[in-house]
Amino acid sequence: MAKQIKNFNKTQLPIGTQTNFHKKVLTLIGTTTATALHVEGLEPQYEAAVETLSSIVNRPTTYVATQSRQETDNRRDRFVTVIHQVINAHKNNPLDEKRAAAATLAALMAPYRSITKHQYAKETEEINGMLAVLEAHATEAGLLGLTDEVAALAEANEAFEAALDEKIAEEQARQAVSDIDSREATRAANDLYDQIVLTVNAYAIVSPTDEIEGFIDQLNATVAVYAAMIDASPTSPTTPGEPETPDGGDDSGEPTDPTEPTDPDGGDDSGTPGEI
Repeated sequence: MAKQIKNFNKTQLPIGTQTNFHKKVLTLIGTTTATALHVEGLEPQYEAAVETLSSIVNRPTTYVATQSRQETDNRRDRFVTVIHQVINAHKNNPLDEKRAAAATLAALMAPYRSITKHQYAKETEEINGMLAVLEAHATEAGLLGLTDEVAALAEANEAFEAALDEKIAEEQARQAVSDIDSREATRAANDLYDQIVLTVNAYAIVSPTDEIEGFIDQLNATVAVYAAMIDASPTSPTTPGEPETPDGGDDSGEPTDPTEPTDPDGGDDSGTPGEI
């Protein structure tokens, strides 16, 4: 009797476990080679479907850039605060030159006193304005010893802009994954797997080889392990580990013995893989 790949109710597995199962199958296909299994047309589609499934399982739930943005925002806030404190401290300086410089800068910095409490993007633009004023009055700022702080504030503001750009890039990547329907992605991977099973089983009947039979043995062992992961319940349509009749087969659990091997490319003449 020809060896056949046993099926199981893989849809009872969580999406992450299904993804892991499909990756194991891809590894087995790669080891045996798609050519030896007559699934050259299905393997690339299957691999792409599994990659899509994996991207859903591993989609990010938090932003890496968020922490970086908060750190750079705190840093620039501290520089803004220090600059204001130094200017205020020199407003009563007994040295006329420094007191005059402080008076000038204090008047010019008045619109920027509370910017650290403002929304991120608004503060970014306000710091740009603050820096423009300080750079235009570099002599006064230098007289009060603020040259290094002004330069550091400019660097911190640029770093914040970079962190914001990182978040935008992360959001773009997250949206691309979040737009994927997990049910459709799971169905696509499962349908392609089923087509591979039907194809290999058909060739195992009409043209068996050591490679095909070895693949079937390895895959059946894999199926047994993952079937055991399914929690048995009264509503389960298939007992874990029990072969399930794949689409296109009869009630015996084997595909109908074809006069010609199953079309290696799978699907119908429409060219749509996995369509049943």
